[in-house]
Amino acid sequence: RQQAFRHAAQHALKIVRAIDAYIEAHQPFKLARKPGSGPQVGTMLATCAEAMRCASIALWPFMPGKVETIWQRLGCDGYSRALASNGPGQWDGWTGQWPALKAGTPVSGGPALFARHT
Repeated sequence: RQQAFRHAAQHALKIVRAIDAYIEAHQPFKLARKPGSGPQVGTMLATCAEAMRCASIALWPFMPGKVETIWQRLGCDGYSRALASNGPGQWDGWTGQWPALKAGTPVSGGPALFARHT
């Protein structure tokens, strides 16, 4: 059973590393400096944010504090409220739709939550 939990956490962290690798390879913030690149950059960043939202759901049992910070940054703090006091959450609704993040939702920054994996 413990091995299954470790395996689940490793797969969720693979998604986080894949998001980081995608950003590193495509450099959307550098691309954003080019005129007319807004829609492409917006799509890239929205896809990364949505992938992080999905990975965070899988990571919550292993690192709830960090995941709740991710949810706050993505505007999903309702997830934390739904899980407060051992609430059941809404796993099917949270994981069964793509995208779940609404276009135009502000995303807040902050210090890195994961060590850079090289």
